[in-house]
Parts: sequence; structure tokens; C-alpha cells
Amino acid sequence: MALNLVRPDSVAMQKDITPESVVREIQKNILLSLRHNHVLSKDKQPKKKKRDCIVERSNGRNLAVKISNWTWNLIPLNSDEDEVQQVIEAAEQLTQYQDSLFRFKLWTNKITGVEGGEKKFPRPEDTY
Repeated sequence: MALNLVRPDSVAMQKDITPESVVREIQKNILLSLRHNHVLSKDKQPKKKKRDCIVERSNGRNLAVKISNWTWNLIPLNSDEDEVQQVIEAAEQLTQYQDSLFRFKLWTNKITGVEGGEKKFPRPEDTY
């Protein structure tokens, strides 16, 4: 089978970013991370572990909602309940925050790849 190669400069990047598309992308990333790090059996784990969406902080384990490696917010996980189910439910509920996530995505697009971007363009309060 021959590969069909396309020059990168001959196709446009996706410009139609919508609040719904941002939420779908975050949900997909969270569920892929969950599948990779928590569902696969130990013998199927790749040698190099990918970034996990669950982080340890002073308040315990949290789901980190990230875009372009920037953390939007943390969602605390209850240690008494099934962690996988909590992450799935949290991902489903992100649609309630699509406007904030959309504004956060626009901000990360603005600062990513800009030296000192976070200082030049501080995070807007309405993205929390």
C-alpha cells in the first residue's frame, strides 16, 4: 500500500473552534488518558508511560483538566469512590463549563509558543 502524502503547507489548520468542539476534544483526551493509564492490564502497558490526567496535590488526587499542557482547573476525586467512574462522570459534566473552557482554549492558543506569553497575556478571570 502506498502512502498518500500531503504537504503541510497545502492544507489549512482547523480554524472553526467552537465551545462544543473544545469540550469534545478535552473529553476525548481525558478518556484516552484514563484508558491508557488505568484500564489497560499491566502486561499491556507500554514501556514509556504517557502523561496522566490524575495528579496528586495537597488535597489528594485530582483530575487535571488540561489544554495545551495548561491546567484549566482541578477536580478533586473522592478516595471512597471508584476513581475511574468519577473521571468518566466528570468528563461528561464538562459540557456545563463549555464557555469557560472555550475562553481558556483561546487564551492558551494566544500564549502557546510565545516567549513569556503567560506574563504578557495574563490568564483572564473568566477562564477559571
